[in-house]
Amino acid sequence: MNLICQQEAIDQLKLLAEHQQHGVIIVGNPGNGKTHLSRMYAEFLRISDFYIINPVMADLKSMISTCIDNKNPVVLCIENLDEGVVQIAYPLLKLIEDCPRHIYIVVTCNNLYAVPDTILSRCALVTINPPTRSDIEQYAKVKDPSAYELLHEKKIWSYIKWLSEVDIVLNFTPEHLKYFNDLAKIPASQDTVANISWRLQHYEDKTETPINLVIRYLMQFLSIGHQRACLECLNDLEANRIGKNAIISKLVFELKYTK
Repeated sequence: MNLICQQEAIDQLKLLAEHQQHGVIIVGNPGNGKTHLSRMYAEFLRISDFYIINPVMADLKSMISTCIDNKNPVVLCIENLDEGVVQIAYPLLKLIEDCPRHIYIVVTCNNLYAVPDTILSRCALVTINPPTRSDIEQYAKVKDPSAYELLHEKKIWSYIKWLSEVDIVLNFTPEHLKYFNDLAKIPASQDTVANISWRLQHYEDKTETPINLVIRYLMQFLSIGHQRACLECLNDLEANRIGKNAIISKLVFELKYTK
């Protein structure tokens, strides 16, 4: 599956593989295929050993030790470094600086500003563009053709922005669709800020909603001023600036008590 949004990044990774680049950072919004492109980089390098590592100190140290002893060519993918603990930055930096010839490091992140400058300066940066509508349609058709046929004409479909949201919507039940159909009633209710915040973040069965998609869908029912508040909220969520609960509570307060 060749997606338009990924083509520029793929071309960059091919070039980096030709030059045997040992440190690469792939940045893009959640669900845009960063891990998929990391695997592609291993393929471009003709390396079959590919390992995904969570940004946790114990996992990183254990895998580094194993790979150094093994001596086989390997690509290590440290996923979502911007969501990991600060303590892993130093051992990761040392590995990139003194990287053995058989080890290649690919770091993925959503928020580039959360990655230490010392790591940024020692890696090649590859950015994935946002998916086009054509990408979203193509991805959905390949992922689940039958679910796509049932859902692509539903109103919620036009509010999908990221590939990860395609995965979510393709698994929607009738109850999920009903939740979105009734969504405008939630912030308009006389409930408390805390309860409305909870209801925006959870379905009736208490499972979590795709909150970015919820806010984007909700915006169609709001005034221009409240739409701006939603956009600020979405930016904060995507940049992972503060906790989700705090962001949503702030938004609900804006919706209830400001004009």
